[in-house]
Amino acid sequence: MKGSSNFGLSFICGLAFSLAACARDAPLSPRSNVPSPPVASSSTPPNAGSDAPPDMAPTPYSSDEIRAANRPGTIYRYKVEKAGEPSRIEVLQIKTASADTVELETQELDEAGKALQPARVDKATWEELRRHAEFPRASLAVEVGVVDVPAGKFDVNVYTVRTPNGDTMRFHFAKSYAGPPVLFWTERGATRVMTQTLIERRSGR
Repeated sequence: MKGSSNFGLSFICGLAFSLAACARDAPLSPRSNVPSPPVASSSTPPNAGSDAPPDMAPTPYSSDEIRAANRPGTIYRYKVEKAGEPSRIEVLQIKTASADTVELETQELDEAGKALQPARVDKATWEELRRHAEFPRASLAVEVGVVDVPAGKFDVNVYTVRTPNGDTMRFHFAKSYAGPPVLFWTERGATRVMTQTLIERRSGR
């Protein structure tokens, strides 16, 4: 994975920098050249990273859209459920932002609100964020849908990605703002091994 991989995949998966779980259950690096089973796309991805290589699908948002929607003070709160582990809460907050870069603070909590580890701050460019949602065309199917999560009801673009090991990842990207998915899950065979659900989103200043 290119660039600030921990930050990028964290942001795309909706995890607030707690990358271990996402990386284990979503082993496909978006820019990987490893062949994967083809999945017929039901529609064209809605937004174009205009400089995307021909074998890569357009991303759900442009870097400019991500920057505009994630001003300092923006907060995402997720519930993370993983098979065989206690549920936890992941909180992502945009701390500072410039025309090119962004700093985020992340915190992992138990369901009672107790911190499980110290808060962490990482930095990346807006373009790195965009490119971490760039998947091989042969591994991606895109369709539209509607999801109802604790944070609200959203019209979404659904990205379904097949990984080289046969897992399926499904990202539900809101049409109303550019950011991490409102709902994300990974399936292994017929079993869902991880689900991340948006509980709350608060816009920044």
